Amino acid sequence: SKEISDLAIYLLKNGASTLFEIQSGLKLSFENAKNYLIIMLQNNLVEKVQITRNDTKMISYEIKLEQILNILFYSEFSL
Repeated sequence: SKEISDLAIYLLKNGASTLFEIQSGLKLSFENAKNYLIIMLQNNLVEKVQITRNDTKMISYEIKLEQILNILFYSEFSL
């Protein structure tokens, strides 16, 4: 969907981002941002990573670029 694509592009441009950063960066509701991330996690397109900012540990989400490239590359052969 367009929303999933927008989220993937956002993560590619900004790197690992927290749910709040994604929500505010894409101007999404909390529920929509969470649901889009769940879909991407279920499809192995993003992964949760723990980062530390200002001595605070946070969960952020990072795009799995290699997985996305594999899907794009191999989908051409299945046509």
